[in-house]
Amino acid sequence: MKEGEFIGISKVTMIPNPDGKTSKLKRIEIILELSPNLNRSAYQVEGEFTKEGVNAMAIAFVHGLAGCIHYAHRKQFMLMSENHKYILECLQRALDSEPDVKLGKLDL
Repeated sequence: MKEGEFIGISKVTMIPNPDGKTSKLKRIEIILELSPNLNRSAYQVEGEFTKEGVNAMAIAFVHGLAGCIHYAHRKQFMLMSENHKYILECLQRALDSEPDVKLGKLDL
């Protein structure tokens, strides 16, 4: 079987808070791109993700996040444990918010 690739993209729109130091999550657009050898209809039907599409997005985001953590550790920007804690805090804030979530398109 030939390798398949999928790309998960998250476009985040933030609104600055009056303090100028923080911001509020307004909108998230999620985009899934597939290599030509994958069957698009298995991942997306009529502009909506299928269960497999949601799984592909999760895999892309989780592995992208893990790659980011490893990269930051290798470059000594942050200890893995500190980065892990920071990411969990960001995830909790994101889950506590109620942003508008849309399926986006990649504009090249």
